[in-house]
Amino acid sequence: MDGLQNRALTIADVNDLLNLIERHPLVFGEKWCLIDMDWWRGFISHVEIGDLDDIPAVDNSNLCEGAEKGFALKKNLIEKQDFVLLPLAAFSVLRRTYGLAIEERDLIERTVVGSDRSPGSLHIEVYPATIRIARSDNIGEEHTIEIFSGESFESIKKRALEVLKIDQHSTIQCYLAEEDLYRRLNVADLETVLSQDDLVVVDVLDIHSTDLSNTSTNNSKVLFGKSSDVMRNGLSTNAISTQPAHKSYRPGVCGLENLGNTCFMNSALQCLSNVRELTEYFLNGCYKHDINEENVLGMHGQLARAYADLMEQLWNGSNRSMAPRKLKAVLGQYVQQFSGYSQHDSQELLSFLLDGLHEDLNRVKKKVYLEAKDSGGRPDSVVAAEAWQMYKMGNDSVIVDYLHGQLKSTVVCPQCKFVSVKFDPFCFLSLPLPPKERIHKIVMTLVPLNPDRKWVKYTVLVTFNTMVKEVRALMRKQSALGNSLILFVVLHNKALVRIMNDDESLAAAYSMPLNQIYAYQVADANDTITSPLNIIQVRNQLVTSKDVVTVPLLMMVPSPDSLSSDFITGSVLPRIREYFAKDHKRSNEETNGCNEHDVATEDLLVTPDLVNYSDFNNMSEPVTITGEKQPLIWPTSLYRGIRGISVTMLWQPNVLTDFCKKDMEEKELLTKHNVRKGADINECFHLFTRQELLSDGNLWYCSRCKEHQHATKKLDLWKLPPVLIIHLKRFHFTRWSREKIDIPVEFPLTGLDLTSRVVDEKFGKAVYDLIAVSNHAGGLGGGHYWAWARNGDDWYDFNDASVSAMPQPNDPIVSKEAYVLFYRKRLMEGERVLSDAEHDMEVDCDS
Repeated sequence: MDGLQNRALTIADVNDLLNLIERHPLVFGEKWCLIDMDWWRGFISHVEIGDLDDIPAVDNSNLCEGAEKGFALKKNLIEKQDFVLLPLAAFSVLRRTYGLAIEERDLIERTVVGSDRSPGSLHIEVYPATIRIARSDNIGEEHTIEIFSGESFESIKKRALEVLKIDQHSTIQCYLAEEDLYRRLNVADLETVLSQDDLVVVDVLDIHSTDLSNTSTNNSKVLFGKSSDVMRNGLSTNAISTQPAHKSYRPGVCGLENLGNTCFMNSALQCLSNVRELTEYFLNGCYKHDINEENVLGMHGQLARAYADLMEQLWNGSNRSMAPRKLKAVLGQYVQQFSGYSQHDSQELLSFLLDGLHEDLNRVKKKVYLEAKDSGGRPDSVVAAEAWQMYKMGNDSVIVDYLHGQLKSTVVCPQCKFVSVKFDPFCFLSLPLPPKERIHKIVMTLVPLNPDRKWVKYTVLVTFNTMVKEVRALMRKQSALGNSLILFVVLHNKALVRIMNDDESLAAAYSMPLNQIYAYQVADANDTITSPLNIIQVRNQLVTSKDVVTVPLLMMVPSPDSLSSDFITGSVLPRIREYFAKDHKRSNEETNGCNEHDVATEDLLVTPDLVNYSDFNNMSEPVTITGEKQPLIWPTSLYRGIRGISVTMLWQPNVLTDFCKKDMEEKELLTKHNVRKGADINECFHLFTRQELLSDGNLWYCSRCKEHQHATKKLDLWKLPPVLIIHLKRFHFTRWSREKIDIPVEFPLTGLDLTSRVVDEKFGKAVYDLIAVSNHAGGLGGGHYWAWARNGDDWYDFNDASVSAMPQPNDPIVSKEAYVLFYRKRLMEGERVLSDAEHDMEVDCDS
């Protein structure tokens, strides 16, 4: 048991801790810690009921295996399902307060890797690559060390020698154990040669050393002698091959060796290799005429040349498999997150690769940057053509020719109804999937408008697809509230976070720690509803400490002019007394802390200087209400169709208490749970092109209103490329949850018809046939990638170094592992592959 216990945490401490976790940024090189999800859920449960005394020590036994040779993290664990990640500062608080059950097991630190100059590349490396190491004079005793993304070879070497108890200044020779032989390695090339879990044997070069090359790994008796100079130079990376050179193979049917968690890269490369138009461009040498070494956004032609070399090796028919070390090294040089041994995302790799190739091959030597113009009421065809022409003035490459299309974006301001239409290029269509559906139990509270009615605590079973509007309809029916106006809100520690949309998921909002959902009836069915709604949020605070005493009340005001001190006295205070006033005429023991409603309203009155108000969704410095009849000035901006003001009441201690649970009814709401078993790609296209309401964190600036608005946004397909890459968004990330959506998706092998989805009437037919698929099996932070691809009329399964013929897939295909789909446009009669890619003068690619 860790002996670092400190004082017990208070609820305020826990709130500070959760805020630290939520807001702490990823900083390159910082440490984060894993905590078992079962322990974390138990901790949160204790927090929610206010019991912080009986929390056990942090226990990560569910995450670890092994004990005799040390503890190791179990494979294929999923964040937010099996564990949570906390910044080291937050973990240290829990460690000091509750201790660790077993120190060496329960302290699981991981490092933030990526590039500190590229914040988007920062991530926590939960599963760093590992290699096994052993001394040549004690090969039977192996040790495992972790290799972190971006870690220098000198750092790896230093740690390895420390583990093997070899002096740092010793001259060493390394050998890679391969099947039945030891192959000598050039130490400088270890970073790109090693694969996950390889065994590396380290020999100290002294008078006892011998050359292990060609020694059987099964030979436990190794002779020792001085190493030759030739041995000390090591083998070149080209000398490590996997097949005789004289055999021939079908061009393009060549495996890619796994260099250490590089299956994601291999899968992406095999798909791209089978885009024949792009591959022919490289094999014919056309790329040489387009290399742009001066482009500061490119890699000075290095990536294009490395990719061309790779295509030549894949398609020359001489190799059964080969190692893409050169391409990986170039990518790692310019994109640090790909420099190490971590598992990454094949679509993410594709995005960087295609962007890098585009910039290396950009025919535009001097880019012209022009600000995109809004539509201004002009025809879409004119605006789209103008936007595409402007894009091509800075971006003109073979990648744009074959893989880039154009989307139409329509944004509508809810305040002034201004419509903004823009046309943007794309390389991938990232299609959302319907979320994975599980049954979640949530608890929510209904606050009726009539103070004589009891509050109702509802238990509801929902899925992530259960929306606010569905539960509101059930609530109205069960509680006999008719067509009354009910606002659903999210509270966090008694503070209003936001009013929920009709199409918002209840389960998603409820999943955040300490979040509560309240439903406020603010108007009866017969009440006159104004547009916009005039809503006040009543907040009760202590005058001494500003602590929030109660949950807020939401009330509708008939008109903005009616909100004054008189309204506060006549309408707001009675509601506060009804729900929150303590009974000072009887002891708490007699009344069990509940309001017996025998306190006079005038006893609870506060002076005007203790009633403040501020903007509903902008808790700026509150302004004091002055004058009994003087109305308040309401904000002009709307919050989701609501004009609101926060009224803050400041109270002396011991006057109010939170709502008494004894007076609350408990009920269940029965919802329908048709748990989804799969999805069709047409449904994914529908989700991609449906209108959405922008969230609080993604507000749109209206150039007419001059304010950020909760606008509606809709995407449409306008121009599709000859080769269409579809990314199925299987990995779903929020601040508090991460999961892989592994539902089966149905998509056609041939004849994906998108004609009706392209809103440009002049585009013509848009029918596509599948040519490749990047697949992923397993969970977040791990799993395995491989590819299917069509070579000629045949389909092949590309699984790292292994390639095998496969039967033609069923049509349609139904797969829960398909991740990135490559489709080629079917040419109509008289149609050419490209209309955009022609040069003014034809280029002789062989010159």
